[in-house]
Amino acid sequence: MPDWMHVRYKPTLTAVHLADAQRTVLRTRLQAYQSQRLRLDHDDLARSPVYGRLAEFFFVDIYGPHDFDDRNTRFRQLYDKLVHIVGPKPLATMKESLELVELTEALDDYLIDVLVLHEKADGWTTAEYEWAYRECNNYLARVEQIERIGATLRAVANLSRLPLIDWNLQALRLPARRLGWEPTLAFLIRGYKVFHHARDVEAFVVAVETLEMQRLRRIYGLTA
Repeated sequence: MPDWMHVRYKPTLTAVHLADAQRTVLRTRLQAYQSQRLRLDHDDLARSPVYGRLAEFFFVDIYGPHDFDDRNTRFRQLYDKLVHIVGPKPLATMKESLELVELTEALDDYLIDVLVLHEKADGWTTAEYEWAYRECNNYLARVEQIERIGATLRAVANLSRLPLIDWNLQALRLPARRLGWEPTLAFLIRGYKVFHHARDVEAFVVAVETLEMQRLRRIYGLTA
């Protein structure tokens, strides 16, 4: 777990011991549920002719069900080589997204533990999910997660406006295929294409942050 996570992520329950394959299945199930939850909660953004593509990138590329472990490992192994090819800014964007993924995976694993302990892992209602969400008792970590969602979206938007970034990313296709980090490059290219022609990205990001914070406060009983 990265150093920056220690202050905000302090589990209060003993972790459940699950086989790797079983935890992977539960992670995928939880990710799919949460991605669908985001689609429902942000339906106005998803249907918007202005923000629809941004919303899809958010639902699928940042929050959809993926096995990020291989992508994260390859990126960290190749960071020193990549920085000389594409420069620090694209990699800073990727690093921002990886740190969000790492925090989200830690929080998801703890939520899975709570669901397993209370025999809800095979299926849950919205009420049961929100109960387990609150039972994790990691409000500050969830605030951190929302902050990192905003930071990641803003970083991808900033990346899309760099001079010659399209040419630089496209030039990496062949080495990416040879080195086995095509998923990493594909993430950046999709983000570039979505954000490059987007208008008023900040309004989209603020809308996501605001609704997610309202939901978090409601679950924790902090609404006025």
